Formats: sequence, structure tokens, C-alpha cells
Amino acid sequence: MQRWSDMPATKRRLLFIHGIWLVAILGLSAKLVAVMACLRLGSGVESNIRGQRWRIDLEHFRTEMVADGRGQIRFRDGTPWSPANESVQRGVGLAPELVGRVGKPDVWPDPQLVVPEVGRGGLEQALDPVLRSRRPALVGQLAMADGRTQPAFGSLGGYGLLPRRGADIVTTIDSRLQTRAEEILRDRGMRHASIVEIDLRHRDALVVASAAHGVESDALTAIAPGSVFKLVIAAAALDTHVTWSKERFMCDGVVHLPHVAMRCWRVHGELSIADAIAQSCDVTFAELGVRLGRTAIEKSAHRFGLPSTGLAPVFAGQATIPEAQRGIVFRRSGDDAGLLANTAIGQEDVRMTPLAGAVLAATLASGGEYRPARLVLGWRTGGRWLPMAVPPAERACGRYTAAVIGQAMWRAVHDPRGTLYALHTYSIAAKSGTAELAGGRVNAWVVGYRIVGGCPSSAFAIAVADEPSGQAHRDLLTIAKAWLAQPASAMMKS
Repeated sequence: MQRWSDMPATKRRLLFIHGIWLVAILGLSAKLVAVMACLRLGSGVESNIRGQRWRIDLEHFRTEMVADGRGQIRFRDGTPWSPANESVQRGVGLAPELVGRVGKPDVWPDPQLVVPEVGRGGLEQALDPVLRSRRPALVGQLAMADGRTQPAFGSLGGYGLLPRRGADIVTTIDSRLQTRAEEILRDRGMRHASIVEIDLRHRDALVVASAAHGVESDALTAIAPGSVFKLVIAAAALDTHVTWSKERFMCDGVVHLPHVAMRCWRVHGELSIADAIAQSCDVTFAELGVRLGRTAIEKSAHRFGLPSTGLAPVFAGQATIPEAQRGIVFRRSGDDAGLLANTAIGQEDVRMTPLAGAVLAATLASGGEYRPARLVLGWRTGGRWLPMAVPPAERACGRYTAAVIGQAMWRAVHDPRGTLYALHTYSIAAKSGTAELAGGRVNAWVVGYRIVGGCPSSAFAIAVADEPSGQAHRDLLTIAKAWLAQPASAMMKS
């Protein structure tokens, strides 16, 4: 055999060129075989996708979103508050005004949204960034010429894309207690009334029930509190030494202050500040309001959190329930005696929510330590649990002050002269309130806390809004008795 080095140069060049052609032909043949195999198997390699056949199939390819991937809002035991977003949109189920609803975004397409939906009101709106889906669940099908559909890849089972779900929010609401509270309100047939129950240990809102189920909750609507506000005045007066627990006041049924035309609802005679709380003496508190002055009243109300919604925020600077209203102490300027006297008995401009009233009772039951109510325990995402921190405690009033007021609230229920003696069969300490409105209508209140084994266990507020006076008080007592009949152990178990 002739060696390569012995061949003429011309022959070597020809053999080299023929070798290159042979390699190229083999490469092209292999690629052609691969392309034909991909077309036969329906594989998605790049050469097939760019081919004409795939473009024809793509015209008949249909995708359908089978789940939006949005997280759910749940009760404290983990059960869904609303089983699907459709239920939220229709406003059914327990407390739909707290859950809110899901609706279309104002702008679409939006690069921050993978699904054309956002929270509209309630927890759905406040926690939308957490609940929002990162990717919906999709399925794909081919629409055939005869109108039938089949999975996109035949025997391969079709095309499916799993969602990347938003987080599930776990709230503090107890579904069983919330159901019972709403049943009590519904059975009485009132337009506007509410029941709130708060756990003292973590300030968890166990129940936030409203008779009305519109956009706003009755429990989060600020209304005139009447004599419930006297608890704030008493705390301010004792803490600032404007009065002391042994001072005696005289009530002859008329307020004896310059430029003040006010009568007490009954003649109480001589009484202490504890007696004045238990018997709700307007004369005593009108005098204390004038002694305190505007600044001291405002500071005390702020320390008890009354000008707020009463709810702990989930995100800094953002309301947990966007529709929740803030309380008010003064709307107009001035510090004349008439303004201060009316404010001190919870009239004039004073407004607070029933939830804030329950927080007020919880603060006094806890020795004067204020913390807003918590509505969200945390959220679960990707198998991880992210808990919400317990709100930090702040001093609203001294322990001695809280003890004096707490004893007075006990006497309001268990002393025959107390305004809530009709509830003396229940182990509670409470304060009543009646705010006078136009046309002989009133807001009727009771705020307080349950006592188990000699210790406070949970705080509550019950309010009936804008009813004729007699009817309002009858409804209030009926609701209070039905609610307080729920065993305190049920609240502690929650």
C-alpha cells in the first residue's frame, strides 16, 4: 500500500476534499433522521417548534386557567373562612365585611399581577400582596377540526402547569364563637349591633360580629359611647391626682358648673368615684372633666387607643381592615366647661368603635397595660409558618387606678344600685353606656370582662346602635344575656 507521504501532492488534496464531503453528508443525514423522528414523536425540540407543522398545531392550542392560585383566609383552627373566592365575591358566609372580596384590578395588564384580580376591601385588600398568586394553574388542549378537544400531547396526558400559590392567612377568629354571636344578633333582628370578644393573654380578637353585613362592620364603626367613656375620665383623674379614691362627691341631680346646663339621670346623693362609676353619675364626671381639661382628656384617650381602630396593624402604617373607622375625642377647638362636661360623659364629639371598647375593658382587666387587638395570627407559605408578633404592651394607666376602676365595674354588676344589676348572675365586671342621639334614639353599650377563678379571662363589648331608647336597652340586655351564657371555658379554650 502506498504511504501518504509517498503520494503525489495532487492526489493527497483530492483525497482530503473527498473526506470533507463524506463527513458533511453523514452529518446532514444524521440531522435529517433526527428531525423526522421528532416530527413523528411530537417532541418539542427547537427544529420542530420552528417548523411549519408545529405552527399549524399552535393555532388550535387552547389553555385554560383552572385555579387562580390565590391564598385563602382561614379561621384560627385552620379551616377556610371562605371556601373559594367566588363565595367571597358574593358576600356570603361569616362576617363577609371582614374578609372583603376579590375583584378586577383598576389597570390590566399589570406586570405585578399574573392573574387579573386583586383584593377589594377587608383582609383580602389589606393582605393582597401576601395572598396574591405567583402563577395560576393551567391546562392545555388541542381543538380539532370537528370541534372536539383532546390533550395537547395525546398519550402523554396533556399539558398542565401547577400553580405557585399565595400564602394562606390564619386569623384569630374562632369560627364556632363567631357563628354563635352572629346567630344571636340575627335572631334579635336589629339593623346595627355588634358583639366583640378579646382574649386577654395575646389580645386575640376571637369574635368580631356585626348585625349588618355591608361594606363596613358595626363592630368597627365609630359611634358615640356614652358613659363607657367615663372609664377613661376616671383613669385620667386618678392617675393625675385630680381626685382620689376616697373623695366624696354630691349629686343632687343637677350639675353646678358655670355655663353648664346638665342634669343627671337620677339623684345619687353622696358618693365616691367608684360609686360614680358603678351608678354612672353624670354630675361627678362632668365635674371631673372640667377639672382635667382638654389636654389631659385627650392624652388619656390616646393611651387607651380610643382614637385608633383598635386593631394591631399587620404592616406598618397600613390598616388591617381598610374600612375600620378611627375614634374621635374632640372635633372642634375650645376648652369651655360645657364642652368638657359633655365630653366627660361620652357625648359631644366622642366616638369609638365597639372593638376599641373591648380593648378598653381588656386594658383595665390587665392592670392598665394597653395592647391593640390582633386579628391575624400569621400566614403559611411553602410549608413555612410565619407568625405575627404579639403587640407590645404600653402603660395606659397605673395598676392601682385599674384596680379601683375594676372594683367599681364589678359593683356596677353585683351591687343592687349598679346600672348592670340585671346581669348579676354572670361572673363579670362591666360598665354600661347610653349615648343620646336625635329624635329620642340612643346607642346602648356594655363593655367588661369575664372573671374565672378570681382572675379576668377575656374582655367583651356589646353595642346596639341608633334605636329608640327603650327598645335599645331591651335588645342590649337580651343580647348580653345570650352571649354571656356562653361558658368562659370556651373563650379560654380558643
